[in-house]
Amino acid sequence: MSVSPSALFRRSALAIGAAAALVATAIAGPAAASVPAAAPAGGSYIVRLDAPAMATYAGGIQGLTATAPASGDQLDVLTDAAKRYRSYLTEAQNRIAGLVGATISYSYTVALNGFSAKLTAAQAAALAALPGVAEVDADELRHVDVTTGTDYLGVPDTWSLVGGEAGAGKGVVVGVVDTGIAPENPSFAGSPLGTAAGAEPYLVGNDVVFAKKDGGTFRSTRVTGPQWDSGDYSTKVVGARFFVSGFGDVSSGDPKSPRDVEGHGSHTASTAAGDSGVTVKVTDAASATITGVAPQAKVAMYKACWTNPDGAGGCASSDLVAAIDQAVADGVDVINFSIGGAPSPTLSPEDHAFLGAASAGVFVAAAAGNSGPGATTLDHAYPWYTTVAASTLPFDVATATISTGLQVPGASTTVTDPVMGPLVYAGDAGSAICTPGALDSAKVSGRIVVCDRGEVARTDKSAAVASAGGIGMILVNTQPDSLDLDVHAVPTIHAQSDYRTGLVAAARTAGATATLSATNPTGYNPPAPQIAGFSSRGPVAADDADVLKPDVAAPGTGVLAAVQNGSSGQAQWAFLSGTSMASPHVAGLGALYLSLRPKALPSDIRSALMTTAKNTLNADGTANSDPFAQGAGQVQARVFLYPGLLYRSTRADWLSFLAGSGYSIQPAPAIDPSDLNQASISIGSLAGTQTVTRSVTALTAGTYTASVSGLPGITATVSPASLTLAVGETKSFTVTVTRGSAAANAWSTGSLTWKGAGKTVRAPIAVRPTVIDAPDEVTGTGQSGSTTVQVKGGASTSVALAASTLNKSTYLKNSAGTAKGASGVISTGQQVAYTFSVPSGTKLTRISLESGADAELWLAATRTYLGVIAVGDPYYASQYGPNETLDILTPTAGTYIIYVIADRAAAGTTFNLWATNIRSSGSTLTLSPSTLPLSPGVATSYQASWSGLAAGSRYVGYINNGSASNRTFLTVKTG
Repeated sequence: MSVSPSALFRRSALAIGAAAALVATAIAGPAAASVPAAAPAGGSYIVRLDAPAMATYAGGIQGLTATAPASGDQLDVLTDAAKRYRSYLTEAQNRIAGLVGATISYSYTVALNGFSAKLTAAQAAALAALPGVAEVDADELRHVDVTTGTDYLGVPDTWSLVGGEAGAGKGVVVGVVDTGIAPENPSFAGSPLGTAAGAEPYLVGNDVVFAKKDGGTFRSTRVTGPQWDSGDYSTKVVGARFFVSGFGDVSSGDPKSPRDVEGHGSHTASTAAGDSGVTVKVTDAASATITGVAPQAKVAMYKACWTNPDGAGGCASSDLVAAIDQAVADGVDVINFSIGGAPSPTLSPEDHAFLGAASAGVFVAAAAGNSGPGATTLDHAYPWYTTVAASTLPFDVATATISTGLQVPGASTTVTDPVMGPLVYAGDAGSAICTPGALDSAKVSGRIVVCDRGEVARTDKSAAVASAGGIGMILVNTQPDSLDLDVHAVPTIHAQSDYRTGLVAAARTAGATATLSATNPTGYNPPAPQIAGFSSRGPVAADDADVLKPDVAAPGTGVLAAVQNGSSGQAQWAFLSGTSMASPHVAGLGALYLSLRPKALPSDIRSALMTTAKNTLNADGTANSDPFAQGAGQVQARVFLYPGLLYRSTRADWLSFLAGSGYSIQPAPAIDPSDLNQASISIGSLAGTQTVTRSVTALTAGTYTASVSGLPGITATVSPASLTLAVGETKSFTVTVTRGSAAANAWSTGSLTWKGAGKTVRAPIAVRPTVIDAPDEVTGTGQSGSTTVQVKGGASTSVALAASTLNKSTYLKNSAGTAKGASGVISTGQQVAYTFSVPSGTKLTRISLESGADAELWLAATRTYLGVIAVGDPYYASQYGPNETLDILTPTAGTYIIYVIADRAAAGTTFNLWATNIRSSGSTLTLSPSTLPLSPGVATSYQASWSGLAAGSRYVGYINNGSASNRTFLTVKTG
């Protein structure tokens, strides 16, 4: 099987201003072909080790008792077993770091086993080659994602189901990984901490201790620093830590303490768990009473995002992993993660850490990202956390009336009394996007300025207009996007892109004037909720996308919540937009669920949110059923606490999902990724017919009947079509999906709904038919011969087959001069290095590792890493396992080194290693027929034949089944 590269080294990506929104574009699952990552350089790295972290250690090491919590329980890091295992992990980390002379910055032991360190390029490469090291990741910069959503979702109406407002989140701790917190804000009001044990948090020495509703304990050490002292902790803000080692040079205005000077962390924390009934006056035109979703929940802030002296903000991966690890160790119940980064073809360190967190019983809500509306742009694409899209909230409408007769309605918080003046287009006054300092005051002074959206922060645009003497602004989208409520420096209306052409033309009309007023003569009332234009979309991968994301949508535009204190220390609130603002709504709902069911699994909460969600709306008011935009739909606070049925999954299921996706974190039986038990179904490559399996567990007893809607051109059959379940009972069913008239390589979407016991349990479905389903690998034998390639048709058509040449493989000898045909032998803990050359004109180089050991037993005992290092070129890496393949497309000519490493392998473990350069010259591979007729769901085949190969050799070639993206490799052994 062709295996994608792991993230051995990755580039740092994307830098944004302090108030900008998240850019989040990660891809789930392996890519179809190897993709080079960044060449190593000196800097900060995260080193992940093979041994399981405390949250996932199930035993097996002599003298060390298992520490992984039982299903429904949370990890307790204070047990003797946990302390001994942590000591074991830290000793191993120190030993490994010491082998290359590295100093550990952070030690991760709870959600992830590993450490971060500042490394030279040589140290990084050396660590990657050491036994016991699973992965070495270059530290990356992540970014924060930036009408009350609680009222719009009907959250206060939900509190009655959890004991009223007094029970809304009671006994639950929400951990927030972000930019810090402003504890003086009334949204975080609490009482001083005492020393008497009781229902409220109390002090034990310098630790804040809180007995949680699930029977566990939250315990976090108080830290102090600039603008932060021990008095900033309270019965509301029970934890506050900061992590900065990986970020580097921090702005002098950003204190190295939990203090928030950005506003983003305070905003997300107060949205999720801010106090109720807080009166806020943002401007003369905007005031409200706000509340967090779970106002009785406690808040623990883990500051891991910073600004540098240039004003750019971000969050280093090593700091984020440290924050996640510490949050799980402290005992949080929920983590909100409104942070994302650049696309990666593999699991990031944060993904690994969140897998550990979810395995420890922590519910994680993560922002989908702000890179929409393009397809395959979302971040956080794995099934152990809940990925949240952003939807719109209703907003106050103001109108710009132009002297030419044009009326332009839009969103506004700053237009109160009418403002009238001459109109000018910013593009004619120095900068179409109103870049600060670029506007010509002679052309702007006394005028209302039309500014294009983009590049510059929205509030910076109005500040630029004010600085140049402008009296008002019409901010207009250049493409369909969200309309955002911001507190601007001049009266401002934010208008949709439909009006841009008319606005620019009017502004260029001699003598044109505009009047901004807090009226709505056009009756403008855009339907809500819609998915915000900026919200990142699925599908999660370009190829077989067998996981459907995002999961749900929540309010993410114009969300009013706490931010950093003002310059004189006064509390502040602001309207912000982004999937960052959507995610904490879901984190807060997770806290409500746990206040009702303290032992609920993270997958229970994700399932409840998804199966009770409601479709969002399109711009014309019709229902939006696009699962790649909204997931299952807008969360419904009023009904999600009693969903009827649950789709449950645990760490064992997630590991099997990963194994079926081409990842081997640790031994697990592989399943088709489409069969992971989650409240959505995605089949990224349907050839005729496929059957997927699900199981549901009843929270409400009754008989439920299935129905399928949507899925144009696809037939879906549920068996059995009805289920009768008692409370707590679990039953399985299958869904058989068959292609009918649906177009190939295009998605067909719909939903599966179970109705019964007064409940409606709906799950989204997405299916993409393919023209041909062909194997990744086939084999043959003999100097002359043929092999049959079995395929399955997905359409009534014919595909042209094209073959490369067959090229002789090179058996790579170790430094001891292993003879051809013999096996390399690995002693425990050894690594072996090999060299080979790639000539110019090579189309593809394939490296193949074959182990002589039994696959399952061998995987249980050892993990082999195969990496290719090209001199002066990027690094590549395969996954782990006894039989690994690494493909390098159009490789640079030169000399390469391959390292094979065995971790804890038994002495005498054997393997074979081969390198093949596939070029235009080589032995002919003949295909018959060369054009293959296909029928949907019908198996057929073709013959691949060869002759004249050298005896005692091995050859490799490939066949394109209609396209290079659908490729079958052929390996021929001649003795």
